[in-house]
Amino acid sequence: MDQPFRGYFQTTKYTIQRQSPQGRETVVVGTMAIKSEIIHPRSDEKLGLGTNRISGIACAGEEEVAGVEVSTDGGRTWSEAELIGSRGKYAWCLWEYLWQVAEPGAYDLLARARSDSGKTQTVKHNPLRGGYMINFS
Repeated sequence: MDQPFRGYFQTTKYTIQRQSPQGRETVVVGTMAIKSEIIHPRSDEKLGLGTNRISGIACAGEEEVAGVEVSTDGGRTWSEAELIGSRGKYAWCLWEYLWQVAEPGAYDLLARARSDSGKTQTVKHNPLRGGYMINFS
């Protein structure tokens, strides 16, 4: 095509809000933001003492995922997870972290990805970034 396609998904569904000097404006989603997701354990799942496997997926859009870090204390400290299998641009990759639990209690687990160029996934939620652009830990 010699011009951008202006269909429903490209102009309405795949959009986010952005704050500008004139107020909020709707912009079309461009490059996908770096993101990761914890797949296991599920929210509110009970784990045992000893070794527990935390696993998930990560993507860095136009870049490759260079690493994923996991926090077991709500983001105060971070540990490097192991990337599993192949990685590539525009592709999700698998990761895992073996967590040694010594004390019973409630823990806040977070993951954050890092791209080859050093971009790191944000920890704070930006309410203007909805749908496909949600990328906070």
